Amino acid sequence: MTEPTAPPPSSAAPLQFEHAEFSDPVAAPQCAVCKKAIAETYFEVTGNLLCPSCRAELLASLEGGSAASRAFRATGLGVGAAIAGAVLYYVVNLTGYNLGIIAVAVGWMVGMAVRRGSDGRGGWFYQTLAVLLTYLSICASLAPDVYAGVVSEGAQGVLGVLVTIVVSLGAPVIVGMEGPLSLLIYGFALFEAWRRNKRLEVKVDGPFRLSARAPASASPPAEASSVG
Repeated sequence: MTEPTAPPPSSAAPLQFEHAEFSDPVAAPQCAVCKKAIAETYFEVTGNLLCPSCRAELLASLEGGSAASRAFRATGLGVGAAIAGAVLYYVVNLTGYNLGIIAVAVGWMVGMAVRRGSDGRGGWFYQTLAVLLTYLSICASLAPDVYAGVVSEGAQGVLGVLVTIVVSLGAPVIVGMEGPLSLLIYGFALFEAWRRNKRLEVKVDGPFRLSARAPASASPPAEASSVG
């Protein structure tokens, strides 16, 4: 008669019924701006969840304000950056190095200054303003050399200044025709100023409900806001 063998010890924890154990509740999604839990309705902006109040504030910031004040501020900041860029370009020239790549930095400086003045909205007006100021900054940086050439030709005083202004306005083109690399650098500087002020477009999807995760019927499924 064989002896019954005992079953191998189990590695699993024994069952117990003395204490109830609950799984952690799923946390409610949070608004990406205010970090508050979203109760029921939310919107999506570039993959981020927004509560209704933050969505309203976002649209108000994009569509409100005075266009005239933004234009004035963008012009002032852009002119300041253009002057600083021209001075930087001229100082580098005094060292004996003709670093045309500085023009790209000027385009970046002017473009960022104009964009800051426009509250980041951008648009064709600010793009045109940034390109114009960048070009004038490059012209101003070349003006001292132009003036030296004008004086050597015998034009002095008021006449010399007037001739310098006229010639300086075309100096980047003249320099670019003599050196294609310089023309390429100047063109890239203008493009840099242009692209920094591309129109800001914000697409708002929703409203959605947490339960069904489908657009609510009270509002259109998506909103696209472009500002200028």
